[in-house]
Amino acid sequence: MKNLITLFLVCFAIVIATAFLCCPAEGAEAINLGTGNSAINLVGGYTDKVANWDFTSGWSTSNATINSATQFTANSGGYGASIYKTYLTIGAKYKVSVAGTVSAGGVRIWDATSGGVWGEVSGTFSVSYNVTAKSTSLYLTPSTNGAVVTITSMTIYPENYILMGN
Repeated sequence: MKNLITLFLVCFAIVIATAFLCCPAEGAEAINLGTGNSAINLVGGYTDKVANWDFTSGWSTSNATINSATQFTANSGGYGASIYKTYLTIGAKYKVSVAGTVSAGGVRIWDATSGGVWGEVSGTFSVSYNVTAKSTSLYLTPSTNGAVVTITSMTIYPENYILMGN
């Protein structure tokens, strides 16, 4: 009899857990397994904050020229050129991943606040940072006048996301 009750409780727990994963609360996003390197969207909606990013759509510039959806050129040196877009919530924690190339010097990946430089990369790069946002915008800031920055991959996920794929 004890084994039967235990079996019943285990089955009941599995049914309840499955219901919560497959049937999200009203307003929450459903499960989306996606393909390749994409997040599983569980109840609560962990989605890539920069999904389908395109520098020609909604990104602002300061002393920089946007060349294409994935590339821009610095028109000033000494970190005087940037492109940026609002994606962040102040105080929220994120995992920011960026891959690409910079033709000369380096490029800062940051939120343009004092102490907000998450990293500086050069050449061909692929980096990830766990950060707490101090402003609302993601900035890409080259160090060298004339530097061409090409981004091949960029994601921003809330701190507690689940990443599946290759």
